[in-house]
Amino acid sequence: IWARLLKNSFAPVLQEAFDLVAGNPPWVNWESLAKDWRELSKDLWVNYGLFSLRGHEARLGGGKKDLAMLFTYACADYYLKPKGRLGFVITQTLFKTKGAGDGFRRFHLGEEGNPLRVMHVDDMAELQPFEGATNQTAILILQKGEATRYPVPYTLWRKKVSGRIPIESSLQEATDQTRRSHFQAVPVDNKPTSPWLTARPRAIHALQKIIGLSDYRAAIGACTWMNAVYWIQILERRSDNLIVIENLTDVGKLSVPKVRAAIEPDLLYPFVRGKDIGRWKARASTYFLMTQNPNERIGWAENEMKA
Repeated sequence: IWARLLKNSFAPVLQEAFDLVAGNPPWVNWESLAKDWRELSKDLWVNYGLFSLRGHEARLGGGKKDLAMLFTYACADYYLKPKGRLGFVITQTLFKTKGAGDGFRRFHLGEEGNPLRVMHVDDMAELQPFEGATNQTAILILQKGEATRYPVPYTLWRKKVSGRIPIESSLQEATDQTRRSHFQAVPVDNKPTSPWLTARPRAIHALQKIIGLSDYRAAIGACTWMNAVYWIQILERRSDNLIVIENLTDVGKLSVPKVRAAIEPDLLYPFVRGKDIGRWKARASTYFLMTQNPNERIGWAENEMKA
C-alpha cells in the first residue's frame, strides 16, 4: 500500500494541493522493509536526495533511515501548495543523528524541487507520548517553497513529575504537567546537513566556540539486525573451559528459537546496551557473540565456526 501511495497514487487522487497537511507517517526502519519494497522505493529516496552516504557508510547508515523521512518529503511534494505548511509527528532522531539523517536535513525536494523551511520543532522525546512505545517523538512544522533559516525555534518538553502522562489528557492537562524550554537549533558545524545543536541562544554561542575535533572516533558498534541470535546470557562457567550460554529471544524484531549450548569463550564479549550506561559508569548486562573476523570485516567461514 505504501509503495503504491508514494509511487503512483498521489497525483490522480487529488485535483489540487492543500494549504495545510497534518499527519503521523509510518515509522519503519530501512532494515525492516521487505527487499522488494526497498527496490521499489529506492528511486524515490535517491530523487529526493535522502541517500547521502556511499559504500560501507551507506550499508550501515542506510539501515538507520526511517520511512517517515520519505513520507515527509513525498507528502510535502505532492500534497502542499506553494507556501503551504505541513505538520508531522516524526522521530526526533532525524534532527540529531549523523549519517542517516544528513539527506533529510537538506530540506530540499531533490535537486530540482522546492526548498522546505522548517518553521518549528517540538521535542517530546522525554514525554514518550505513545502508549507502549519508547520512540523519540517530535513534531515538525515546515513550509514549502522557502529555504530553512537558522536558528530554528525548538521547544523541548519535559515532565514536571515522574510517570507517563495519560494519552486521554487534554492539551491543557498535558501542558499543566509539563514545562517547555524554548531553545534554538543550529547545525553543529558549518555543513547545513550536520546534526543539530539545540540550546538556549547564549549557550549555543558559547558551545560553538568550543566545538572542535574529538580524540574519540564514534562507530556504529555491534549491529547484526538479528539480535536474538547474537545477544547472549551466560548460564554457567564449566571447569573444562566451556561456557553454557543461551540466546536472548526477547530482543530484536524477528522471532528465533531459544538455544542453550556449551561453547568456547573465544568469541564472547561483554556487551553494553543503552540502558547499561549511567553517569560516570557503564556495566554490561549481557554478552555478545562476535562471529566477525576483525581484520577482514566479514563473518568467519562456516567450517571454522563448526570446528
